[in-house]
Amino acid sequence: MVILLATFATFTPLAIRVEGRGFLRLDHKGRLAYTSQATLTVKSGLIVTTDGDILLPEIAVPATVRAITVGLDGTVHSGDADYGRLVLAKVGNEPVHQDLFFSVIKPTLGSPGEGLFGVIRMGAGSKSAPQKITSSKTSSVSVRALTELAPGNYTLADVATITAPDDETAEKLRTLVLGPCPAIGVERLISGSLLTAKIRGLGLTPAQFSVDVPDGAKVIGKSQTLSSDAILALAIKAAQDDTGGAVTYQSTSTPSRLVLPPGDMTTSQTIENKSISALQVRISVSIDGHIVTSRLVSLVPEPGTAMVRSGDTVIVRLVQHGAVVEMSAKATSAGLKGQNITVQTAGSPGLTMNATVLATGLVEVRLS
Repeated sequence: MVILLATFATFTPLAIRVEGRGFLRLDHKGRLAYTSQATLTVKSGLIVTTDGDILLPEIAVPATVRAITVGLDGTVHSGDADYGRLVLAKVGNEPVHQDLFFSVIKPTLGSPGEGLFGVIRMGAGSKSAPQKITSSKTSSVSVRALTELAPGNYTLADVATITAPDDETAEKLRTLVLGPCPAIGVERLISGSLLTAKIRGLGLTPAQFSVDVPDGAKVIGKSQTLSSDAILALAIKAAQDDTGGAVTYQSTSTPSRLVLPPGDMTTSQTIENKSISALQVRISVSIDGHIVTSRLVSLVPEPGTAMVRSGDTVIVRLVQHGAVVEMSAKATSAGLKGQNITVQTAGSPGLTMNATVLATGLVEVRLS
């Protein structure tokens, strides 16, 4: 009897990075995540990162494949076989960095080699040789679960509590630049492995420091919000002021909240597209004196609001020195309670007068 023994080689991981403005897309525990570099391997027939995140779109490779290469255009090869092509994403104004992050901003998708998306390079980026730190005592870095950051690059001191055995080591750790602040609306996970690699880049050996990163620790761009209720209140007040407070308005839909940069926030309101049955109010938001965004809110008068439409027959109440006379006329323009319209009396030619709407079907003309 002949016994055949099969020897299975393991898959050789491949480090890749994006050279450009694009990011790789990953399925990180069911959430869409982005990164500019990853080390790829194969699990259950799919290309994943060594952290277990699935590369998107999914690319399947046969179980017999032991190594892959990725071309500048993102095509995945093994020998003469092609198994798919990477797709890159540009996420708003998110700057280039190496950290894994999430975003509520809808990305723009493209292929490697197209425009500013960039190309795929194999291997880790080059680094200059660090200056060796000779201290044998232990430093500790404890990362906070959540840190809000102002625009610009941030350092280890911005996101962590640091202890060190001497001032020189402490200063090197505190001033270690971790990357650019995330764009507004973007949250970025802090990777313990990347953080450890950056600290080792200072010349510290693993025996000389410890890193504690809570699960889900992240940084977000510092921001402020203008809530949906606040936006709606501004719009309704502007509409009511436009009618002298005589008409109460309600919204046709709830405006979404605004996420804004930090700074001194002011608002201004402008009436647009005004008619008898509806109007729109544009809420413009300025930060430090500069308009950064606006929101258009649609409003309608509340049910039962007094109004007169053009062509309606109305009672005209003529008032002079306390005397009141009423007569019939036809409205030649439209208006809500408190607004001025024109009416024309019967006859040929009829008399045209400016009148104020008091109620549905009732207007008033004050004679001097």
